[in-house]
Amino acid sequence: MPYDWFYFDLVKNVSREKTFHACQIPQKLSEMLIKSCTVPSDAVLILFGGSGSEIEICKRLKRQYISAEIDEKYYKMIIDRLNKGRIEEKYRLNIKNYEIENIQTPLTLLEEQKEYLVRKEKKTG
Repeated sequence: MPYDWFYFDLVKNVSREKTFHACQIPQKLSEMLIKSCTVPSDAVLILFGGSGSEIEICKRLKRQYISAEIDEKYYKMIIDRLNKGRIEEKYRLNIKNYEIENIQTPLTLLEEQKEYLVRKEKKTG
């Protein structure tokens, strides 16, 4: 017996559809929900525009849509995505820069801890 009726991989940092939006849901899940609840030409209310993936699905499935997004950077990403038909590289999560920024601080702390332990050992030893 499966744990869930539906199984979808989360949108991870290595996913093809990943943008810098923090709370992306898989497009396949959104598509399944839109298909199961609407027919072509129906209107879909998308309360949180996010990265625009649900809007893109509505266009592909020939559904009308009404969407809202309060965050200006996400709004710009949605408009660019709709105008160009794809997510531009500037909106994608740059994992290399992210890793460098988020690894540097722990490395510095580890180096400082090592230096502290060496100094402490010299004083006691």
